[in-house]
Amino acid sequence: MSTTSFTDIETEVQDQKKEPTTTSISPPEEPQTGGAISTAYGDEGPAAEDINIDHLQIFGKSSHFEPEGGELGCICINKETPLSREREALRGVVVHTRKYWKENVPYDDDTTPRFANTVEEKTAIESTTEFEGTVPVCDVTLLIERPDSFTDDEAAASIFIYEFGGKEFALGKYTVQKSQAVRENYGTINVVSRARRTKNEDATDYYFELESREKGSGSRFKWHQFVLKGTATKAPDEAVSFARSLRGE
Repeated sequence: MSTTSFTDIETEVQDQKKEPTTTSISPPEEPQTGGAISTAYGDEGPAAEDINIDHLQIFGKSSHFEPEGGELGCICINKETPLSREREALRGVVVHTRKYWKENVPYDDDTTPRFANTVEEKTAIESTTEFEGTVPVCDVTLLIERPDSFTDDEAAASIFIYEFGGKEFALGKYTVQKSQAVRENYGTINVVSRARRTKNEDATDYYFELESREKGSGSRFKWHQFVLKGTATKAPDEAVSFARSLRGE
């Protein structure tokens, strides 16, 4: 699937109506030997697709994992380590975001859903599916600053492996689906990005905040969801530059 750059988000709707383009990538040259670590890349470093990105999840009632010391609604990394409690904000720099669609296969159905990157592909799925159309999906990749509440230095050494401006960061990605969740994440990035442009500012220079919030009503129909919001606090220049390098800017 294609990835939408944060800087290209202004033209997302128009681009989705076009056929996706493909770029041929030549294999890297034989790595040079010597040094502590041999690498197949030059001074520019590896491509974004070759960077290992940790995954963020929310520990909920129906989760198939149970992080040690985790509380219901906490945000975890790789289903193992809690990073923040419900409604405790994690500050981060947006690296990438991507919106696409998934065939609306019921949760308990074994059918493998089809995915669409363009409006045309979405329409094709909706015209042939036996299920109830498609649902929007959004991926967001963040450089997450280590929160003050994360006091386990031993665990932090393997999670918050980047350092910018004297602060430690982790690289993480999360996914949300269905209209409300996509609006409160992908839609937030759109709004903040455009609002900053009216002030001749770049939204990528600023922190966003990610929280886990309880949604729904009653005792049965409740769940936790990622919610992203903009801030007026600038992120360290080094973190912003690193995020841009991952986008190929």
